[in-house]
Amino acid sequence: MSKKKNAARKNSKKKVILRSAVLTTGLTAQLLSGAPAISNADPAAYDGDSFTYLSQYLGIGAAYAEPIDNPNAQLEEHEGETGGGSSPGIEDPAWQSLKAQAGDTTVTLSYTKPENINDGVLEISQDGGTTFIKVPQSSISNFTHSSLTVIGLTNGQTYHFRFEVTKGSHVGYSNLVKATPIRTLVSVPADNSSGSFVPANPAPSAASAEESIQVLAVSAGDLTGRSASLIRSTGQNGTPRAELRLNAEGLTLASQQAKRGETLAYRLPQLKATDMQIVFDGKTLAPLANNMNKLSVSTADVGIAFPVDRLRLGQAAERLGVASDQVQIRIQIEKSAALTGEAAWSKVAGAVPIGNAYTFRMLASSGTKATEITGYDKRYGQQTIPIPDGADTSRLGAVMLVDGKYVPIPVTFKDGQAVLHTTGGNPVLLVRYELPAASGKWFDSALGEASVKGILEEREPSAALDRESFARMTVRALGLEAYGSGTSSLSALRSAGLLDGLPDNAQTGGAITREEMIAILVNASRQFDLPLDTPGTSSGKSAQDAFPDSGSISDWASSYVEAAYAAGLFQGDRGQIVAQRQGTAGEAAALLVNLLHRTGLGDVSTK
Repeated sequence: MSKKKNAARKNSKKKVILRSAVLTTGLTAQLLSGAPAISNADPAAYDGDSFTYLSQYLGIGAAYAEPIDNPNAQLEEHEGETGGGSSPGIEDPAWQSLKAQAGDTTVTLSYTKPENINDGVLEISQDGGTTFIKVPQSSISNFTHSSLTVIGLTNGQTYHFRFEVTKGSHVGYSNLVKATPIRTLVSVPADNSSGSFVPANPAPSAASAEESIQVLAVSAGDLTGRSASLIRSTGQNGTPRAELRLNAEGLTLASQQAKRGETLAYRLPQLKATDMQIVFDGKTLAPLANNMNKLSVSTADVGIAFPVDRLRLGQAAERLGVASDQVQIRIQIEKSAALTGEAAWSKVAGAVPIGNAYTFRMLASSGTKATEITGYDKRYGQQTIPIPDGADTSRLGAVMLVDGKYVPIPVTFKDGQAVLHTTGGNPVLLVRYELPAASGKWFDSALGEASVKGILEEREPSAALDRESFARMTVRALGLEAYGSGTSSLSALRSAGLLDGLPDNAQTGGAITREEMIAILVNASRQFDLPLDTPGTSSGKSAQDAFPDSGSISDWASSYVEAAYAAGLFQGDRGQIVAQRQGTAGEAAALLVNLLHRTGLGDVSTK
């Protein structure tokens, strides 16, 4: 190559320091690692230096990618072969100049500028040029008048490419080119005398860190190799967008090496205020479901985690008329406008929306058909959204849109983010409630929290409850509105299994007793796999021994009462349990708030 071309090529390079990806500047990021992970690495030890963390924890260093400002200048030495020559029927010199350059799971095609670039449809063959299929737009990046990049290809597989010209005076095919993507590995030095890995390049500066993309496999440290790819783009409204595609092989390996029930997490902390799409195949989930793993994906401000084995994928696949392993799953996370109509807020009177609404939508598709995945079967997932600046979390609750109406859901707060606990993927947002005036009662603290969470509504603490009223409070506290028919909260509890084990006469209308309230909430923890934190009691006694009137506890309710007492859900009323007395709104609020605290669905106040 001439000195002039060497100089031009040198000037076109832009070195981009990466933490776990090769970034094709401003266009595409693909995971690069193929090195084994260090399974004993502790991610918590690397919070302040993610570059060192990834070098040691995932076994990769840094790399650079060159933007193809002048594709032909680089292709002179590395262009793909023109296997097969030109196809008959077209003489347009623009399309006859097609060239190919292989990359890591990519092929970049270059050509001189055609008169109308939209007249060309790219086709690809994996069988030596015998049969061709059209390349979908979702598999193309860097589409300009001189080049484009085909992504998501398999290394070691030879592909043939051609353009079909469908309009104008040059209908036909371009010349045929072929290329074989090859894997590019970044070498990592052996560990030094201190026992840690040294990055291949210095840590990135603050400026280059803005371009870095960090994709972590955290829980067990086993999401290595090509477990995902990330594609970044910009929407028509200027909003940054990103698509994370999960790889079945990498996830399967991670699940095999992870503990049963462990969470496999992808973390992209450099993405913020970005519309996310997470794409994977149904067959990808089978090993995770068998191992009862959760799957988690998060950026700097939003995220989702869900129990794979309880995802209602089978129902969605049945509606599509295919098996679960034959569908593609797409999770969309983006800001959305909150509804403003009075009817939408009728179930959360007094709630004031705070910050942005966010949509967490799950879709299953097969061919041209698509359907919603309606959440999880008797399990909670988590949806993370940012807390608006200056917001007082002690006055914040959360709501979710169900059948066109906002309803309360559990929420906790951590590290400047709100973690919403839901049984589905509906649009969610934070709200603020007014605190009630103090009444001087022992349950004042619980009343305040129950009001903030939208549980108490406008009930007086001393108001006696019937079963439907208590069911309504429970549905609102636990976010179980989706289990009901919209007319009866008792039916929602029955559908969710919270009335299992109660006598038939305790599952219909009428006054609710204290032992019935206790039994229903213990059922909630069991049905939704919410282990009760059991701090024990100060006396260490059982409920049977602690209360002189324990003989009033019904035989059917005895085990429920003992479990609730051990978990600290209640302490009795002036030394007695009064199991058969009708429950009040204040007592119900205290029981529900204690249940949220003990199961991790609510924050324990430190004030």
